[in-house]
Amino acid sequence: MSLPFSTRAEPRRNPPVTSRRPDLRVVDSPPRRTVGRVGTLAGAALFVALFALAAFQTVLIRTQARIDELDRRIAEQEQRQVDLRLELADRRAPERIVSVATERLGMIAPGTVAYLQPQPDDDARATYQPTPPVRGPEGRVTVAAEDG
Repeated sequence: MSLPFSTRAEPRRNPPVTSRRPDLRVVDSPPRRTVGRVGTLAGAALFVALFALAAFQTVLIRTQARIDELDRRIAEQEQRQVDLRLELADRRAPERIVSVATERLGMIAPGTVAYLQPQPDDDARATYQPTPPVRGPEGRVTVAAEDG
């Protein structure tokens, strides 16, 4: 039995070749996009500049905070110096010295003031001169009592 069609695949047929070529022409190269590159670089430079400005402002604010803290501490120490000078002046006042001497130390004011006059032989009397040792009857060495 023969079949009206074949089971074998037929090869594909190529389309007919035309000898006509398409019209070709020289085309100018597309314009370079320098505006886009310049814009990108300008945008990047602006971003870097703004970031640097923000960093500089941060440093400036920190430095100003440190200066403010130092100014506060200086004012505090100057006030302490003023307080200490007032306290020192109060402690040096003659009225305070007299009141502390009489109340705390129990001192009294003298009735009269006596001045001592040095004498020429004061140096000789001021030196210590021990009495020589004395031998007793049993041969013991004794020291005589001093006149006091």
